[in-house]
Amino acid sequence: PSGLIHYPGVGLPDRYADHFFLCDFRGTPSKSGVRSFAVKPKGAGFELIDSHEFIWQILCTDIDFDLKGRIYLSDWVNGWDGLGKGRIYRFAKRDAYPEDSAVKALATGFDTLNASQLKDILSHADQRIRQEAQFALVRKNAVAELVDVANGSDNRIARLHAIWGLGQLGRSDQRHLEPIVALLSDRDNEVRAQTAKVLADAQPLPAAKAKLSGLLNDESLRVRGFAAHALGKFSDPATVDPLLQVLVEDETADPFLRHQVVMALADVGGDHLWSKWALGKQQPTTARVALALALRRLGDERVALFLSDANLQVVLAAARAIHDEPLDDSMGQLAQLYQSDLLREENEQTDALARRVANAWFRSGKGGLRVKMATRSDLPATFRNYALEALADWQNPSPLDRVLNDYRPLQDNRPSAGFRDALAKAAPELIRDESLRPATVKLVGEFQLKGVTQQVAELFNTRSHGEDSRVALLETIAKLAPADLQSRLQRAADDESGKVRL
Repeated sequence: PSGLIHYPGVGLPDRYADHFFLCDFRGTPSKSGVRSFAVKPKGAGFELIDSHEFIWQILCTDIDFDLKGRIYLSDWVNGWDGLGKGRIYRFAKRDAYPEDSAVKALATGFDTLNASQLKDILSHADQRIRQEAQFALVRKNAVAELVDVANGSDNRIARLHAIWGLGQLGRSDQRHLEPIVALLSDRDNEVRAQTAKVLADAQPLPAAKAKLSGLLNDESLRVRGFAAHALGKFSDPATVDPLLQVLVEDETADPFLRHQVVMALADVGGDHLWSKWALGKQQPTTARVALALALRRLGDERVALFLSDANLQVVLAAARAIHDEPLDDSMGQLAQLYQSDLLREENEQTDALARRVANAWFRSGKGGLRVKMATRSDLPATFRNYALEALADWQNPSPLDRVLNDYRPLQDNRPSAGFRDALAKAAPELIRDESLRPATVKLVGEFQLKGVTQQVAELFNTRSHGEDSRVALLETIAKLAPADLQSRLQRAADDESGKVRL
């Protein structure tokens, strides 16, 4: 983790307006430095632009700007462990930014300025100065001045600071928010968006509800998202349908917008969301996914009923909710998905689903059913291997989850009797499939399945299969310890494969 800062607005050429500066620490000076980048609006969120090396070949750890617009940069010098010394550099544009009265006033504090003076500073070029003026106006409870700037200034930045200031005051007294409700109809997209955002951060304001509902159809996805978030604060069941409709009409499938709608739905509450799905599969896919995600945020076990959906995206959202949160009471229902036709095709989404289904069986303690998953010939080998690999860790499971790597300890020394016989019966057929062979023969050795010793030995002597299979077979032979183990190892030492000889 290294320094990241947003350009305050003074000291550098105009190109760097609204840019970020990141200390890109990579261990050596030749590969490290300060990277600059900006973002531009894209839908309800942003996308990266103008990423480039700003000051390079310096192993920087932190960056900041002073009030004259000069850059201060700390230098680690070299190496991950450091050399016990460091440097601080100062970089400045030749025609340095001159201090003005506002900058000088910052040294003594803005509380000495009156509200009229502070109002004028809200449009200052330096973001830090503007913000200090905003906070000072809030401390003075200067509602009239903030309302005047929010409604009447021709400077967008000043208007936004005024809106944010009124938002601070409105958290303790809703009356201070009433003058900005009209700004939900402003011509400026960002003014509408930030007004909705401020209203979402405060207690629900009844006077704003109708206008917020109208903004769900705004031309700007960013405005729609903030309006949705604010509308959810009313916890009104009547808003569920309009909120879901926002996602149905969003042809871009914007992830920022979906997240804001999901947050709003979660604010409405689980009972109302469940009723929408309980009507049947009438909601479009985007809406059903959003309902599942909202129930996940609420920790609502009823999300498990989405596991019966016919759409993979919906089922995966429910599976992630149950497995990743986790919702332990629904883990058994997730495990039953090993029978689902959705697992038959191999792609990124089905892979994510299969890992969670396999791990649900692993955590359930029902190993025999895991063998059933591995023996399903209609499933891709990748998924069947997940089941086999997990069984190898059955008796002494790692405390780290097999999918998320979270700390989720299970009982040690779990009994294997529940699946040992099933595995012994299935092993001869599984070993014949080379894609499953390494994982299967590992299990044969792990659980000392003596009944397949001869098959393992014969397969090892057949050199037509792959190197990884031969290594797994040899390791299993060693664990089974047949009477002629020594002679087998001597022959293996002359194998053409370096891995096998090793």
